[in-house]
This record gives sequence, structure tokens and C-alpha cells, in this order.
Amino acid sequence: MPCQIGLLTCLGGLVVISCSNTGLALNLELCHFPLGMENGSIPDQDLSASSSFDEKNVGPKSARIRSEILGGAWCPKLVIGEGVEEWIQVSFSQGDIRTITAVETQGRFGNGQGREFSPGYQIRYWRPGFKEWREYRDQHGKKIFPGNQNTYLSRVNFLSPPIAARKIRLFPMSPSPRTVC
Repeated sequence: MPCQIGLLTCLGGLVVISCSNTGLALNLELCHFPLGMENGSIPDQDLSASSSFDEKNVGPKSARIRSEILGGAWCPKLVIGEGVEEWIQVSFSQGDIRTITAVETQGRFGNGQGREFSPGYQIRYWRPGFKEWREYRDQHGKKIFPGNQNTYLSRVNFLSPPIAARKIRLFPMSPSPRTVC
């Protein structure tokens, strides 16, 4: 049974590639297509964040990958470093539980003016039945995923195992204090 496919973005251009399926089986080979963050199918009201440096220009609704709208990214208010927890969240307003198979990130190009990117991130997720958010770890136990090395090239991390969630949060990480978007 084919799945309905989609794509979310967060964090300066964080894209979560996802698939939802109402059947009994899920064919993950069909689940590597955009969900709707880049094209706006995921509405702005489904995006939220712990904070924003400037809500109007670099708030969560600006976190659409390959977009130069406004500031071209979500930028948290705080400088990211050890012990700092900022996040961007996508909530699926239709109430669907999505199977998330990959995350794509991109820094803030900002029409050539941006200099911010996140060198890594963590993922937490929630779905009905959970009392609290769960930290994602891949099949090898890894919980921090490589992010970007510059502001213009994107990076995709495939998730194995995939995540089944109604809400997902991405936490930018950096080994030393830095502004990220």
C-alpha cells in the first residue's frame, strides 16, 4: 500500500522527510519525498520554537529550507553551547502520526549576508501515549547528528530506525558557543 509523503523544515533550513501510512504495512522505500515545509503545505501555525532572536524575521516560520523569505532561517535568541537548550518544533495539526525517515539541514544564507549554521543537532519526539518527550538515538546509539559546515550546502541524515511522531523538536548543538540559524 503506497504512503502519503511529506517534508518539514526547521532550523535555518531543517527538513524532515516523512511518510504517513494508514495501511498495516509501511514501505519506507516510498518515504523519501517532501512533506510540505519547503512549499508551505505544512502551515506556519504548525511551527513553534523555544525562542527567536527576532520573531518577525528569523522566527520559526522562516525555517523553510532553500528559502530566502525574511531572514531565511530560524535563529534562537541564545548563543548555542554546552548546557543551552533551544529548539524548533513541528506539530502535525491534522493530528496524524508521521513516520520520519530523514532530516535535512541548511544554514542561514540570508542572500549572502548570513554566516550562521548549526554544526550538529539532537532530535526529540512525542506522540499520544507518551508522558514526556523522547530523545531519538539511531541504531548505533548515536544521539547527536552532524549538521552543516557552511551556510549554503544542505546535509541529509537518514534516520534508522525511523521515528513515529505527532510532534518533533530539533535542538541545535555546538561544541563551543556560537550563534546558529
